[in-house]
Amino acid sequence: MHAILEIRDLTPQERAVIEALLRAAGPVSQRELMSRMRDAPSQATMSRVMSGLINRGLLLKEGETRGARFSLTQDARRVATDPRRRTPIPYDPGRIGGYVPNQTRWLPEEAAARMRDAVEQAGGQRLDASTYSRAIAERFLIDLSWASSNLEGNTYDHLSTEMLIKYGESASGRDRLETAMILNHKAAISLMMEGLDGAFPDAGSVQRRHVLMMRDLLDPADLGSVRRGAVQISATSYRPSSDYVLLTAGLSDLLVKAGQVEDPFEASFLLLAGLSYLQAFGDGNKRMGRLLSNEPLLRAGLP
Repeated sequence: MHAILEIRDLTPQERAVIEALLRAAGPVSQRELMSRMRDAPSQATMSRVMSGLINRGLLLKEGETRGARFSLTQDARRVATDPRRRTPIPYDPGRIGGYVPNQTRWLPEEAAARMRDAVEQAGGQRLDASTYSRAIAERFLIDLSWASSNLEGNTYDHLSTEMLIKYGESASGRDRLETAMILNHKAAISLMMEGLDGAFPDAGSVQRRHVLMMRDLLDPADLGSVRRGAVQISATSYRPSSDYVLLTAGLSDLLVKAGQVEDPFEASFLLLAGLSYLQAFGDGNKRMGRLLSNEPLLRAGLP
């Protein structure tokens, strides 16, 4: 697992060790490290904590026994450092531009294997994407609308989302923008499902979906438009491009390549990660990434 995921789940003692190592100029012994901590645990507890951090790929150990010295891995040091103090990382057009369909892989094989196993455990049967039953389509629409909105902080629960989508009944006490977010998901997902028996989406069709996804939530001038200004992503040192021409070309290239990928799981991950990296729109990129990542799966009969 990558350091960014491991560091999210640190215990208070593990976090204290990481912070102490961040302050160190170089590798330090366990005794030195404990002296740098305000409330250092016992020697035995410290040894267990250090061993756990090594096993999780966050610490490096040089030497053995009492002479051993410890330091953070490069990834751990970068992720643990306050984003405001990190060296900014600019957009690299080669990440998408250098992607070769059916040769390059962004999705780790281990993850792809787990997904294939999940399909087999579910019966291994793929459906005809052009003939999804109304029940399957409706359930998928409700589930994705709720899950994606929930990730944006929407407080609608699953049942309230179902009532809104099926019967138009908005939940009491909810902000109108939360209701709009759910209904926008419904509209954008419905448009996607209507086109599953047609050509793979191009930039124009994705921009039309963005109009539906962000209606009443974004300045009308920005609906469906590739952005022309800069954006910043919180808690990261990544700096997306603000070059309109580069963003437009990147969006088109991403979609063309995703449409050529034969493995639906790889294509799904390419769209999710690619659009999140590109940040083609002024807002709603994560929502659009989640929407688009379902396209290859649905086309492969994997709702």
